[in-house]
Amino acid sequence: MGNHITGTETPQLSLPIVEYNGGTLTASLYSDALFGTLFEQRSPDGNSAAGTVRFRYSSRVPTLEESRTFAVWLRPGNPAATVPNEDTAIGFPATMDGFFRLVMPDVPAGPQWTHDIRMVSYDYLSDGGLGYERDVVALAAMLTPEERAKVAICFHGWYDGFLYCYDETTGQLRDSWDAFPATRKVPYTKAEVKRLLQKTKDFGFRVLMYYADGVLADSGQPSYREERTLKTDNGSYVVGWQGPETMGPTHAQNPAHPDVRAFYQGYSDALITEYGSIVDGFVWDETFYVRTGMIATKPTPAYADRAMLTLVDAVRRNLKTRLGPEKVLLTSDAVGIFGLRNEPPSALWADGTYQDTHCRPSVQTFGFFPNWRNCFWSCNWEPIKNFNWNQWGVQTYGAPVAITNGWSDDKGVSEWSVAQKENFLGLFRQRLQAGPATRWSRTDPAITLLTAPFEGGASSLAIEGLSIDSLLGDAFPVPLPSEKD
Repeated sequence: MGNHITGTETPQLSLPIVEYNGGTLTASLYSDALFGTLFEQRSPDGNSAAGTVRFRYSSRVPTLEESRTFAVWLRPGNPAATVPNEDTAIGFPATMDGFFRLVMPDVPAGPQWTHDIRMVSYDYLSDGGLGYERDVVALAAMLTPEERAKVAICFHGWYDGFLYCYDETTGQLRDSWDAFPATRKVPYTKAEVKRLLQKTKDFGFRVLMYYADGVLADSGQPSYREERTLKTDNGSYVVGWQGPETMGPTHAQNPAHPDVRAFYQGYSDALITEYGSIVDGFVWDETFYVRTGMIATKPTPAYADRAMLTLVDAVRRNLKTRLGPEKVLLTSDAVGIFGLRNEPPSALWADGTYQDTHCRPSVQTFGFFPNWRNCFWSCNWEPIKNFNWNQWGVQTYGAPVAITNGWSDDKGVSEWSVAQKENFLGLFRQRLQAGPATRWSRTDPAITLLTAPFEGGASSLAIEGLSIDSLLGDAFPVPLPSEKD
Protein backbone atom coordinates (compact mmCIF):
# COMPACT_ATOMS: atom_id res chain seq x y z
CA MET A 1 0.00 0.00 0.00
CA GLY A 2 0.95 3.64 -0.08
CA ASN A 3 3.06 3.47 -3.23
CA HIS A 4 4.28 0.51 -5.26
CA ILE A 5 8.02 0.01 -5.49
CA THR A 6 8.21 -2.76 -8.08
CA GLY A 7 5.92 -4.31 -10.66
CA THR A 8 4.39 -7.73 -11.07
CA GLU A 9 7.79 -9.41 -11.27
CA THR A 10 8.05 -9.23 -7.47
CA PRO A 11 5.97 -11.81 -5.61
CA GLN A 12 3.50 -10.37 -3.15
CA LEU A 13 3.33 -11.49 0.48
CA SER A 14 0.00 -11.86 2.24
CA LEU A 15 1.60 -10.34 5.33
CA PRO A 16 4.88 -8.41 5.67
CA ILE A 17 6.81 -11.29 7.25
CA VAL A 18 10.14 -12.86 6.36
CA GLU A 19 11.57 -15.78 8.31
CA TYR A 20 15.21 -16.85 8.29
CA ASN A 21 16.06 -20.35 9.50
CA GLY A 22 19.68 -20.97 10.42
CA GLY A 23 19.41 -24.35 12.06
CA THR A 24 20.22 -23.25 15.60
CA LEU A 25 18.65 -19.80 15.27
CA THR A 26 15.41 -18.50 13.77
CA ALA A 27 14.93 -14.83 12.93
CA SER A 28 11.53 -13.40 12.07
CA LEU A 29 11.42 -9.96 10.46
CA TYR A 30 8.18 -7.99 10.51
CA SER A 31 6.95 -4.67 9.18
CA ASP A 32 3.71 -2.87 10.03
CA ALA A 33 0.81 -3.56 7.68
CA LEU A 34 -0.33 0.00 6.99
CA PHE A 35 2.26 0.59 4.29
CA GLY A 36 3.79 -1.39 1.46
CA THR A 37 7.19 -2.88 2.25
CA LEU A 38 9.74 -4.40 -0.10
CA PHE A 39 12.03 -7.03 1.42
CA GLU A 40 15.24 -7.79 -0.47
CA GLN A 41 17.11 -10.86 0.82
CA ARG A 42 20.64 -12.03 0.14
CA SER A 43 23.26 -14.29 1.63
CA PRO A 44 26.71 -12.83 0.97
CA ASP A 45 28.67 -15.91 2.00
CA GLY A 46 26.03 -18.64 2.14
CA ASN A 47 26.24 -18.75 5.93
CA SER A 48 24.66 -15.42 6.85
CA ALA A 49 21.54 -13.45 6.01
CA ALA A 50 21.41 -9.83 4.95
CA GLY A 51 18.91 -7.65 3.23
CA THR A 52 17.23 -4.32 2.69
CA VAL A 53 13.80 -3.13 3.72
CA ARG A 54 12.31 -0.41 1.54
CA PHE A 55 9.12 1.63 1.44
CA ARG A 56 8.07 4.50 -0.75
CA TYR A 57 5.92 7.54 -0.17
CA SER A 58 4.29 9.44 -3.01
CA SER A 59 5.05 13.06 -3.80
CA ARG A 60 1.32 13.43 -4.51
CA VAL A 61 0.53 13.09 -0.81
CA PRO A 62 2.12 15.48 1.70
CA THR A 63 4.18 13.53 4.20
CA LEU A 64 3.31 14.53 7.71
CA GLU A 65 5.16 13.28 10.75
CA GLU A 66 4.61 9.54 11.16
CA SER A 67 6.57 6.45 12.02
CA ARG A 68 7.13 3.01 10.51
CA THR A 69 7.29 -0.03 12.78
CA PHE A 70 9.64 -2.97 12.35
CA ALA A 71 10.30 -5.92 14.62
CA VAL A 72 12.92 -8.65 14.67
CA TRP A 73 12.33 -11.73 16.81
CA LEU A 74 15.34 -13.97 17.47
CA ARG A 75 14.76 -17.37 19.07
CA PRO A 76 16.35 -20.82 19.18
CA GLY A 77 15.87 -22.66 15.91
CA ASN A 78 14.97 -26.25 15.20
CA PRO A 79 15.33 -27.49 11.63
CA ALA A 80 12.56 -30.06 12.16
CA ALA A 81 10.15 -27.33 13.22
CA THR A 82 10.34 -25.70 9.82
CA VAL A 83 8.50 -28.63 8.25
CA PRO A 84 5.12 -27.12 7.26
CA ASN A 85 2.98 -29.75 8.99
CA GLU A 86 4.46 -29.23 12.43
CA ASP A 87 2.44 -26.88 14.65
CA THR A 88 5.04 -26.18 17.31
CA ALA A 89 5.80 -23.11 19.37
CA ILE A 90 9.10 -22.73 17.56
CA GLY A 91 7.86 -23.32 14.05
CA PHE A 92 5.89 -21.45 11.43
CA PRO A 93 2.77 -20.84 13.60
CA ALA A 94 4.93 -19.10 16.19
CA THR A 95 6.29 -16.79 13.49
CA MET A 96 2.75 -15.89 12.47
CA ASP A 97 1.67 -15.33 16.08
CA GLY A 98 4.69 -13.10 16.55
CA PHE A 99 3.49 -10.68 13.88
CA PHE A 100 0.24 -9.94 15.72
CA ARG A 101 1.92 -9.89 19.12
CA LEU A 102 4.73 -7.52 18.13
CA VAL A 103 3.33 -5.39 15.31
CA MET A 104 -0.44 -5.28 16.01
CA PRO A 105 -0.74 -5.50 19.80
CA ASP A 106 -3.65 -3.01 19.81
CA VAL A 107 -5.86 -5.26 17.65
CA PRO A 108 -6.93 -8.31 19.67
CA ALA A 109 -8.13 -11.54 18.11
CA GLY A 110 -11.85 -12.08 17.62
CA PRO A 111 -13.88 -14.09 20.15
CA GLN A 112 -13.68 -17.88 20.35
CA TRP A 113 -17.31 -18.46 19.39
CA THR A 114 -16.62 -17.51 15.78
CA HIS A 115 -14.32 -20.55 15.48
CA ASP A 116 -17.12 -22.83 16.64
CA ILE A 117 -19.49 -21.91 13.79
CA ARG A 118 -20.19 -24.79 11.39
CA MET A 119 -22.93 -23.28 9.21
CA VAL A 120 -23.42 -19.73 7.93
CA SER A 121 -26.61 -18.34 6.40
CA TYR A 122 -27.30 -15.15 4.46
CA ASP A 123 -30.80 -13.84 3.69
CA TYR A 124 -31.13 -11.10 1.07
CA LEU A 125 -34.70 -9.87 1.66
CA SER A 126 -36.03 -13.18 0.32
CA ASP A 127 -39.65 -13.83 -0.66
CA GLY A 128 -40.74 -10.24 -0.27
CA GLY A 129 -39.23 -10.04 3.19
CA LEU A 130 -41.06 -13.14 4.47
CA GLY A 131 -38.38 -15.72 3.71
CA TYR A 132 -36.07 -14.84 6.59
CA GLU A 133 -38.51 -15.78 9.34
CA ARG A 134 -39.77 -18.86 7.49
CA ASP A 135 -36.23 -20.17 7.11
CA VAL A 136 -35.25 -19.43 10.71
CA VAL A 137 -38.27 -21.33 11.99
CA ALA A 138 -37.68 -24.23 9.57
CA LEU A 139 -33.98 -24.52 10.40
CA ALA A 140 -34.65 -24.40 14.13
CA ALA A 141 -37.04 -27.35 13.73
CA MET A 142 -34.33 -29.37 11.96
CA LEU A 143 -31.59 -28.80 14.54
CA THR A 144 -31.03 -29.48 18.22
CA PRO A 145 -30.35 -26.54 20.55
CA GLU A 146 -26.68 -27.57 20.64
CA GLU A 147 -26.51 -27.54 16.84
CA ARG A 148 -28.20 -24.14 16.56
CA ALA A 149 -25.39 -22.61 18.62
CA LYS A 150 -23.04 -23.57 15.78
CA VAL A 151 -25.00 -21.61 13.15
CA ALA A 152 -24.56 -17.91 12.31
CA ILE A 153 -27.40 -16.20 10.42
CA CYS A 154 -26.92 -12.83 8.72
CA PHE A 155 -29.94 -10.54 8.25
CA HIS A 156 -29.31 -8.77 4.93
CA GLY A 157 -31.38 -6.51 2.70
CA TRP A 158 -33.32 -4.87 5.53
CA TYR A 159 -32.26 -1.31 4.58
CA ASP A 160 -33.66 1.43 2.35
CA GLY A 161 -30.68 1.55 0.01
CA PHE A 162 -27.11 2.61 0.68
CA LEU A 163 -28.21 5.20 3.21
CA TYR A 164 -29.03 2.25 5.51
CA CYS A 165 -31.97 4.10 7.08
CA TYR A 166 -29.49 6.53 8.61
CA ASP A 167 -30.07 10.27 8.72
CA GLU A 168 -26.66 11.86 9.09
CA THR A 169 -28.17 15.23 9.94
CA THR A 170 -29.74 13.83 13.13
CA GLY A 171 -27.45 10.86 13.77
CA GLN A 172 -30.51 8.60 14.08
CA LEU A 173 -31.97 5.62 12.22
CA ARG A 174 -35.38 6.06 10.64
CA ASP A 175 -38.33 4.52 12.48
CA SER A 176 -39.93 3.14 9.30
CA TRP A 177 -38.96 2.69 5.65
CA ASP A 178 -39.37 0.59 2.53
CA ALA A 179 -36.56 -1.88 1.93
CA PHE A 180 -35.44 -1.81 -1.71
CA PRO A 181 -37.89 1.03 -2.45
CA ALA A 182 -37.45 0.90 -6.23
CA THR A 183 -38.04 -2.83 -6.60
CA ARG A 184 -39.20 -5.13 -3.78
CA LYS A 185 -40.83 -2.36 -1.71
CA VAL A 186 -40.95 -4.23 1.60
CA PRO A 187 -42.23 -2.09 4.51
CA TYR A 188 -40.14 -2.31 7.65
CA THR A 189 -39.98 -0.68 11.06
CA LYS A 190 -37.31 -0.75 13.72
CA ALA A 191 -39.69 -2.71 15.92
CA GLU A 192 -40.17 -5.37 13.24
CA VAL A 193 -36.42 -5.70 12.66
CA LYS A 194 -35.86 -6.12 16.39
CA ARG A 195 -38.59 -8.76 16.55
CA LEU A 196 -37.00 -10.82 13.78
CA LEU A 197 -33.50 -10.52 15.24
CA GLN A 198 -34.70 -11.41 18.74
CA LYS A 199 -36.65 -14.42 17.45
CA THR A 200 -33.49 -15.70 15.77
CA LYS A 201 -31.55 -15.16 18.98
CA ASP A 202 -34.21 -16.91 21.08
CA PHE A 203 -33.85 -20.04 18.96
CA GLY A 204 -30.19 -20.12 19.96
CA PHE A 205 -28.62 -19.07 16.66
CA ARG A 206 -25.80 -16.54 16.41
CA VAL A 207 -27.25 -13.41 14.80
CA LEU A 208 -25.38 -11.08 12.46
CA MET A 209 -26.63 -7.93 10.77
CA TYR A 210 -25.55 -6.53 7.42
CA TYR A 211 -23.69 -3.26 7.94
CA ALA A 212 -22.74 -1.80 4.54
CA ASP A 213 -21.56 -2.50 1.00
CA GLY A 214 -18.01 -1.20 1.12
CA VAL A 215 -18.06 2.58 0.93
CA LEU A 216 -20.43 2.69 -2.04
CA ALA A 217 -22.79 5.59 -2.68
CA ASP A 218 -25.85 5.31 -4.92
CA SER A 219 -25.81 8.02 -7.59
CA GLY A 220 -29.56 7.58 -8.04
CA GLN A 221 -30.42 8.72 -4.53
CA PRO A 222 -31.06 12.40 -3.71
CA SER A 223 -28.46 12.25 -0.93
CA TYR A 224 -25.64 11.42 -3.37
CA ARG A 225 -22.64 13.74 -2.98
CA GLU A 226 -20.31 13.86 -5.96
CA GLU A 227 -17.58 15.56 -3.93
CA ARG A 228 -17.28 12.49 -1.69
CA THR A 229 -16.45 10.03 -4.47
CA LEU A 230 -13.07 8.45 -5.07
CA LYS A 231 -11.71 8.96 -8.58
CA THR A 232 -8.99 7.07 -10.40
CA ASP A 233 -6.04 8.87 -11.94
CA ASN A 234 -7.91 9.55 -15.18
CA GLY A 235 -10.97 10.85 -13.34
CA SER A 236 -13.10 7.72 -13.59
CA TYR A 237 -15.36 6.45 -10.83
CA VAL A 238 -14.67 3.22 -9.00
CA VAL A 239 -17.93 1.45 -9.80
CA GLY A 240 -19.52 -1.23 -7.67
CA TRP A 241 -22.49 -3.47 -7.03
CA GLN A 242 -25.78 -2.53 -8.64
CA GLY A 243 -28.82 -4.57 -7.66
CA PRO A 244 -32.43 -4.44 -6.51
CA GLU A 245 -31.64 -2.10 -3.62
CA THR A 246 -29.92 0.53 -5.79
CA MET A 247 -31.47 3.29 -7.90
CA GLY A 248 -28.51 4.17 -10.10
CA PRO A 249 -24.84 3.38 -10.71
CA THR A 250 -22.86 3.07 -7.49
CA HIS A 251 -19.50 4.69 -6.88
CA ALA A 252 -16.92 4.11 -4.18
CA GLN A 253 -16.51 7.04 -1.84
CA ASN A 254 -13.21 8.37 -0.57
CA PRO A 255 -12.59 6.81 2.86
CA ALA A 256 -10.17 9.64 3.67
CA HIS A 257 -12.89 12.27 3.22
CA PRO A 258 -13.96 13.61 6.64
CA ASP A 259 -17.66 13.48 5.73
CA VAL A 260 -17.41 9.87 4.57
CA ARG A 261 -15.66 8.83 7.75
CA ALA A 262 -18.21 10.70 9.83
CA PHE A 263 -21.08 8.98 7.99
CA TYR A 264 -19.85 5.42 8.59
CA GLN A 265 -18.84 6.04 12.18
CA GLY A 266 -22.11 7.84 12.96
CA TYR A 267 -24.12 5.15 11.20
CA SER A 268 -22.33 2.37 13.09
CA ASP A 269 -23.00 4.18 16.34
CA ALA A 270 -26.72 4.46 15.56
CA LEU A 271 -26.86 0.81 14.48
CA ILE A 272 -25.19 -0.29 17.70
CA THR A 273 -27.63 1.79 19.74
CA GLU A 274 -30.70 0.24 18.11
CA TYR A 275 -29.70 -3.37 17.52
CA GLY A 276 -26.36 -4.00 19.23
CA SER A 277 -27.82 -5.63 22.34
CA ILE A 278 -29.58 -8.27 20.22
CA VAL A 279 -27.07 -9.18 17.53
CA ASP A 280 -23.70 -10.85 17.90
CA GLY A 281 -22.09 -8.59 15.34
CA PHE A 282 -22.13 -6.89 11.97
CA VAL A 283 -20.89 -7.80 8.48
CA TRP A 284 -19.19 -5.14 6.35
CA ASP A 285 -19.62 -6.44 2.83
CA GLU A 286 -17.33 -5.84 -0.16
CA THR A 287 -14.56 -4.00 1.63
CA PHE A 288 -12.37 -4.46 -1.46
CA TYR A 289 -13.40 -1.51 -3.64
CA VAL A 290 -10.59 0.73 -2.39
CA ARG A 291 -7.56 -1.14 -3.69
CA THR A 292 -3.86 -0.91 -3.06
CA GLY A 293 -2.15 2.13 -4.51
CA MET A 294 -5.28 4.27 -4.73
CA ILE A 295 -4.63 7.91 -3.88
CA ALA A 296 -7.38 10.43 -3.21
CA THR A 297 -6.74 13.94 -4.44
CA LYS A 298 -9.68 15.80 -2.86
CA PRO A 299 -10.45 17.39 -0.49
CA THR A 300 -6.90 16.67 0.69
CA PRO A 301 -4.41 14.32 -0.98
CA ALA A 302 -4.35 11.05 0.95
CA TYR A 303 -3.59 7.35 0.65
CA ALA A 304 -7.12 6.00 0.17
CA ASP A 305 -6.09 2.40 0.76
CA ARG A 306 -4.71 3.18 4.20
CA ALA A 307 -7.74 5.32 5.02
CA MET A 308 -10.06 2.39 4.34
CA LEU A 309 -8.18 0.23 6.82
CA THR A 310 -8.16 2.86 9.55
CA LEU A 311 -11.90 3.39 8.98
CA VAL A 312 -12.52 -0.33 9.54
CA ASP A 313 -10.38 -0.09 12.66
CA ALA A 314 -12.42 2.89 13.95
CA VAL A 315 -15.74 1.09 13.46
CA ARG A 316 -14.44 -2.05 15.19
CA ARG A 317 -13.06 -0.06 18.11
CA ASN A 318 -16.38 1.69 18.61
CA LEU A 319 -18.22 -1.62 18.60
CA LYS A 320 -15.87 -3.13 21.18
CA THR A 321 -15.91 -0.03 23.37
CA ARG A 322 -19.67 0.09 23.50
CA LEU A 323 -20.59 -3.60 23.58
CA GLY A 324 -17.52 -5.55 24.66
CA PRO A 325 -15.11 -8.08 23.11
CA GLU A 326 -17.67 -10.78 22.28
CA LYS A 327 -19.34 -8.68 19.58
CA VAL A 328 -17.78 -8.91 16.12
CA LEU A 329 -17.17 -6.86 13.01
CA LEU A 330 -16.56 -9.09 9.99
CA THR A 331 -15.22 -7.75 6.70
CA SER A 332 -15.32 -9.08 3.14
CA ASP A 333 -12.02 -8.50 1.35
CA ALA A 334 -12.67 -11.28 -1.22
CA VAL A 335 -8.92 -11.64 -1.74
CA GLY A 336 -8.22 -13.74 -4.83
CA ILE A 337 -11.69 -13.59 -6.36
CA PHE A 338 -11.70 -13.15 -10.16
CA GLY A 339 -7.90 -13.41 -10.01
CA LEU A 340 -7.51 -10.11 -8.16
CA ARG A 341 -4.52 -9.74 -5.85
CA ASN A 342 -4.63 -6.08 -4.88
CA GLU A 343 -7.21 -5.83 -2.12
CA PRO A 344 -5.85 -4.36 1.12
CA PRO A 345 -6.30 -6.75 4.06
CA SER A 346 -8.96 -4.92 6.08
CA ALA A 347 -9.58 -8.22 7.88
CA LEU A 348 -6.43 -7.53 9.90
CA TRP A 349 -8.42 -4.84 11.73
CA ALA A 350 -11.61 -6.90 12.01
CA ASP A 351 -12.73 -10.00 13.93
CA GLY A 352 -12.74 -12.19 10.86
CA THR A 353 -14.10 -12.49 7.34
CA TYR A 354 -17.49 -13.37 5.88
CA GLN A 355 -16.90 -12.75 2.20
CA ASP A 356 -18.99 -13.06 -0.92
CA THR A 357 -16.82 -15.50 -2.88
CA HIS A 358 -19.45 -18.22 -3.46
CA CYS A 359 -17.29 -20.89 -1.75
CA ARG A 360 -15.16 -21.06 -4.90
CA PRO A 361 -12.33 -23.54 -4.28
CA SER A 362 -9.76 -21.34 -6.04
CA VAL A 363 -10.29 -18.56 -3.49
CA GLN A 364 -10.18 -20.62 -0.30
CA THR A 365 -6.55 -20.05 0.70
CA PHE A 366 -6.05 -16.36 -0.09
CA GLY A 367 -7.55 -15.18 3.19
CA PHE A 368 -5.74 -17.60 5.49
CA PHE A 369 -2.97 -15.29 6.68
CA PRO A 370 -4.91 -12.02 7.16
CA ASN A 371 -7.40 -14.13 9.15
CA TRP A 372 -4.73 -16.16 10.91
CA ARG A 373 -6.29 -15.61 14.34
CA ASN A 374 -9.89 -15.25 13.20
CA CYS A 375 -12.72 -16.96 11.34
CA PHE A 376 -12.68 -17.17 7.54
CA TRP A 377 -16.11 -17.80 6.00
CA SER A 378 -17.54 -17.61 2.50
CA CYS A 379 -21.05 -16.91 1.27
CA ASN A 380 -22.55 -19.04 -1.53
CA TRP A 381 -25.48 -17.55 -3.43
CA GLU A 382 -25.73 -20.78 -5.41
CA PRO A 383 -25.57 -23.32 -2.57
CA ILE A 384 -27.77 -25.80 -4.48
CA LYS A 385 -26.36 -25.37 -7.97
CA ASN A 386 -22.79 -25.33 -6.65
CA PHE A 387 -23.22 -27.60 -3.66
CA ASN A 388 -19.98 -29.35 -4.67
CA TRP A 389 -18.01 -26.12 -4.07
CA ASN A 390 -19.50 -25.99 -0.59
CA GLN A 391 -18.76 -29.65 0.00
CA TRP A 392 -15.17 -29.38 -1.19
CA GLY A 393 -14.43 -26.43 1.12
CA VAL A 394 -15.93 -28.22 4.11
CA GLN A 395 -14.01 -31.43 3.50
CA THR A 396 -10.71 -29.91 2.35
CA TYR A 397 -10.25 -26.87 4.58
CA GLY A 398 -12.89 -27.16 7.29
CA ALA A 399 -15.00 -24.26 6.02
CA PRO A 400 -18.51 -23.89 7.42
CA VAL A 401 -21.49 -25.02 5.35
CA ALA A 402 -22.87 -21.96 3.50
CA ILE A 403 -26.57 -21.51 2.73
CA THR A 404 -28.47 -18.48 1.39
CA ASN A 405 -31.83 -17.19 0.23
CA GLY A 406 -32.97 -14.18 -1.76
CA TRP A 407 -30.52 -14.24 -4.68
CA SER A 408 -29.47 -16.52 -7.55
CA ASP A 409 -30.65 -19.99 -6.38
CA ASP A 410 -33.12 -18.05 -4.21
CA LYS A 411 -34.20 -21.13 -2.29
CA GLY A 412 -34.10 -21.10 1.48
CA VAL A 413 -34.36 -23.79 4.14
CA SER A 414 -38.16 -23.74 4.17
CA GLU A 415 -38.14 -24.43 0.42
CA TRP A 416 -35.66 -27.30 0.36
CA SER A 417 -36.64 -30.61 -1.17
CA VAL A 418 -36.15 -33.78 0.87
CA ALA A 419 -32.93 -34.52 -1.00
CA GLN A 420 -31.58 -31.00 -0.53
CA LYS A 421 -32.39 -31.14 3.17
CA GLU A 422 -30.51 -34.43 3.48
CA ASN A 423 -27.52 -33.02 1.58
CA PHE A 424 -27.17 -29.84 3.66
CA LEU A 425 -27.87 -31.40 7.04
CA GLY A 426 -25.60 -34.33 6.25
CA LEU A 427 -22.75 -32.00 5.33
CA PHE A 428 -23.42 -29.84 8.39
CA ARG A 429 -23.28 -32.81 10.74
CA GLN A 430 -20.17 -34.06 9.01
CA ARG A 431 -18.60 -30.66 9.69
CA LEU A 432 -19.73 -30.82 13.33
CA GLN A 433 -17.72 -34.00 13.79
CA ALA A 434 -14.53 -32.55 12.29
CA GLY A 435 -11.91 -30.44 14.01
CA PRO A 436 -11.01 -26.75 13.73
CA ALA A 437 -10.87 -25.03 10.37
CA THR A 438 -7.59 -25.06 8.47
CA ARG A 439 -5.45 -22.02 9.28
CA TRP A 440 -2.88 -22.51 6.52
CA SER A 441 -2.31 -24.84 3.60
CA ARG A 442 0.13 -27.64 4.30
CA THR A 443 0.19 -28.51 0.61
CA ASP A 444 0.76 -26.20 -2.33
CA PRO A 445 -2.77 -24.85 -3.01
CA ALA A 446 -2.24 -25.40 -6.75
CA ILE A 447 -1.81 -29.11 -6.08
CA THR A 448 -4.80 -29.25 -3.74
CA LEU A 449 -6.96 -27.54 -6.36
CA LEU A 450 -6.43 -30.50 -8.69
CA THR A 451 -9.06 -32.27 -6.57
CA ALA A 452 -11.51 -29.35 -6.70
CA PRO A 453 -14.74 -29.31 -8.73
CA PHE A 454 -14.80 -27.33 -11.97
CA GLU A 455 -15.54 -23.61 -11.50
CA GLY A 456 -16.49 -22.74 -15.05
CA GLY A 457 -20.10 -23.82 -14.80
CA ALA A 458 -21.30 -20.61 -13.15
CA SER A 459 -20.05 -17.06 -13.08
CA SER A 460 -20.07 -14.91 -9.99
CA LEU A 461 -19.37 -11.99 -12.28
CA ALA A 462 -22.62 -12.55 -14.12
CA ILE A 463 -24.47 -13.11 -10.86
CA GLU A 464 -23.19 -9.92 -9.33
CA GLY A 465 -23.75 -7.78 -12.40
CA LEU A 466 -20.11 -6.80 -12.63
CA SER A 467 -17.53 -7.09 -15.35
CA ILE A 468 -13.80 -7.45 -14.90
CA ASP A 469 -13.24 -4.01 -16.42
CA SER A 470 -15.79 -2.30 -14.21
CA LEU A 471 -14.45 -3.94 -11.07
CA LEU A 472 -10.83 -3.18 -11.81
CA GLY A 473 -11.37 0.32 -13.10
CA ASP A 474 -8.22 2.21 -14.04
CA ALA A 475 -6.31 1.44 -10.88
CA PHE A 476 -5.21 -2.10 -11.72
CA PRO A 477 -2.43 -2.49 -12.23
CA VAL A 478 -1.46 0.75 -10.57
CA PRO A 479 1.14 2.51 -12.76
CA LEU A 480 4.60 2.48 -11.26
CA PRO A 481 5.51 5.85 -9.79
CA SER A 482 8.64 7.74 -10.66
CA GLU A 483 9.43 9.09 -7.20
CA LYS A 484 12.65 8.25 -5.45
CA ASP A 485 12.60 5.67 -2.65
